[in-house]
Amino acid sequence: MMKSEKIKYYLINETTADEELTLRHHEILSENVTDTLNGKLWTLTWKQVLQSFGVRNWNSRVYDKDIVVKALDTNPLIQNDIKSKAWCGEYGHPIIEKGMNELARQMTIFPPNMCWRINKYWVEGNLLMGEVTSVSGGYGDILRNRVLTSLPAMSSSRAIGGVDKSGHVL
Repeated sequence: MMKSEKIKYYLINETTADEELTLRHHEILSENVTDTLNGKLWTLTWKQVLQSFGVRNWNSRVYDKDIVVKALDTNPLIQNDIKSKAWCGEYGHPIIEKGMNELARQMTIFPPNMCWRINKYWVEGNLLMGEVTSVSGGYGDILRNRVLTSLPAMSSSRAIGGVDKSGHVL
């Protein structure tokens, strides 16, 4: 059994959640247009599954609701990012190149890959839900268009901490 440590918890866009579950629970809340000196910026706000609790994921980890919610609710960095509208997610899983610090890269949002802002989160049954807004440009536009054409906008979690013998994140 690994040593139990306080979890720091981040959410990043990825394609590892159950697609059917994600589509069943997503709901478009608004299409947003911002006029700028250089033209219009288009974003989308929608309700999204961020995490399933108590379900073994693709890498054999199980995230329990109480641990995840406590980690989110008590993490001052995440709470500050939500308050300042800066809790963002990255499109795709991070590519780790030779010589990179793997842990640092996994826990850092690479700005060119930013695709959405998580505005708020809540629990519905065994799901962590979120209201998210696409960012304008680049991967944000790709993600917005996926959602508008009924393709799933998926999410995966990143956590720092141990797992027990059964795969439950501590």
